[in-house]
Amino acid sequence: MSPNIITETKTVRETITITKMVTITTSSSRTLFVKAYEEYNRLELIISNYGVNEEKITDILVNGIQIDKVEPQIKYQIYKDRIPVIACPLGMCPFTIEPNASITIIVNFSTINFMNPYKVVLKTSSGQEYPAIIEWFPPFEKLEIVNAYATKLTSNTWTISVSIRNTGNMDSIITDIFINGKPYTVAGGTLTGTSLPLQMPVGSSKTIIITIISSVTSSYTSGQTIEVKIHTAIGAEYPKAVVLP
Repeated sequence: MSPNIITETKTVRETITITKMVTITTSSSRTLFVKAYEEYNRLELIISNYGVNEEKITDILVNGIQIDKVEPQIKYQIYKDRIPVIACPLGMCPFTIEPNASITIIVNFSTINFMNPYKVVLKTSSGQEYPAIIEWFPPFEKLEIVNAYATKLTSNTWTISVSIRNTGNMDSIITDIFINGKPYTVAGGTLTGTSLPLQMPVGSSKTIIITIISSVTSSYTSGQTIEVKIHTAIGAEYPKAVVLP
């Protein structure tokens, strides 16, 4: 069967349910929820138990190798209701999923020692195995300017509020801000409550406040449209037009 992208949920005799939102090459009747983040070193497994008995996960294999053998020092973090509950080396802490409960396992690899795509298998104490073939996606940066507006303070002073969200799959670092093509410090700007470089983890949102003052070297007037451009450590730029009131 040729690879295809699917989202599916199936219930079988086992007490755990698997939903897959990954690229797979084989059909599966298993019942775990497995999701691959689009990052080169991060794996998330969401496991839901819809049965009447608790289930114990005893092992996780990557391409047939115990995950703690892929990287001996690897650790995982288990979350329940988005609260971390267990953090320990993989292979040393079998964990139990109660009936009608869900847990999230987040694994962060320091390196990738297996080929893409790869197969992840979860094993339970009852002898069941839950496999999925996962396509690993390369990291990409994407910052979204969700809102930007200016407020007039005095006849020659404005504040510019820029709200930014990291919608990519890698952490970003904002290293500079340009106004009309000039670094904000050269363009008569100052930052309030923020300093650069500014860390933008995946999924985070932050608001940058820039104060600009019209002067001989950088002239601004009401009704003028200026360009505010966010510059990141990898050289990406995210411009936004703002009208001064």
